[in-house]
Amino acid sequence: MGRPNESLSTAEGGATDPWVRAGSKFALQRRVLRLSKPPRRWKVPSYADYVKRNIREVSIEGRPLNCETGAKNVFYGYDGELCGVEQLALQYYADEGGGWQGTHSEGSIWMTIFGLLMWDVMFSDIQDVFQSKFQVCDL
Repeated sequence: MGRPNESLSTAEGGATDPWVRAGSKFALQRRVLRLSKPPRRWKVPSYADYVKRNIREVSIEGRPLNCETGAKNVFYGYDGELCGVEQLALQYYADEGGGWQGTHSEGSIWMTIFGLLMWDVMFSDIQDVFQSKFQVCDL
């Protein structure tokens, strides 16, 4: 807001911060490109081509069964069955060709794999990890 040089340096710092997540980092990189026009900056950042690329947008249309506010959206799937938005997207990509298959699990598959691989670490015999007898997992 009226201080573009300060905004640019802050955005550049955030774009190179290893603790910033991918979505926020991408937004910061876009801001750096927008603010770093000459004469403010003459050097083009290394990620300029990555940020400027065109990403194909896909719109999936479904027939909703309900349109109630606060209720889970239910659609008629491409196979005629009732389904949620995630299953509708999976059906769309399966019908598109190319051998698409998928599952909607809200990350439970990755959490299970992580738990199995890290079982010995999570439940190693370290003092005061379980702080009460009612605690079912480590902190």
